[in-house]
Amino acid sequence: MAQEEKSLLLQDLCARVYYGVLFMAYDDEINEPVELLSINPKRDKPLEIDDGYDENSSTYCSLEDVKPYLRSLSSITEEEKKEAHRLFTVLYDRNDAICGIQINSFVQLDKVIEWLNKHHFDYRGLIPKGLALEALEGMYG
Repeated sequence: MAQEEKSLLLQDLCARVYYGVLFMAYDDEINEPVELLSINPKRDKPLEIDDGYDENSSTYCSLEDVKPYLRSLSSITEEEKKEAHRLFTVLYDRNDAICGIQINSFVQLDKVIEWLNKHHFDYRGLIPKGLALEALEGMYG
């Protein structure tokens, strides 16, 4: 993984840790999605994840050892569309897919990013870059 990709992934995960982002960990002993618990960028293995053994058990992983599960914007539900419309102006393309937003202030921008993180949407293009996996339907519901 290139340093630029590591930086992008680490920045993204720092914003998502509060919302309980799930991962596929590439470890022989962990066979199901695990939750990110904390991040310490100064460690060689900066990601603390719930290893699923018991309530107080965790392990540390490097960025190369995990892929977060995120949702592409095409997976947005009708309920989420209505919620988004209440918060900001959503722009659609000819296929009724979200192609952008219109905002008028930094406060509104902050609300948009918070909303995208809360709903686990991949707005940085991590899935097409191979840095994240498409979340399974209902994984975050």
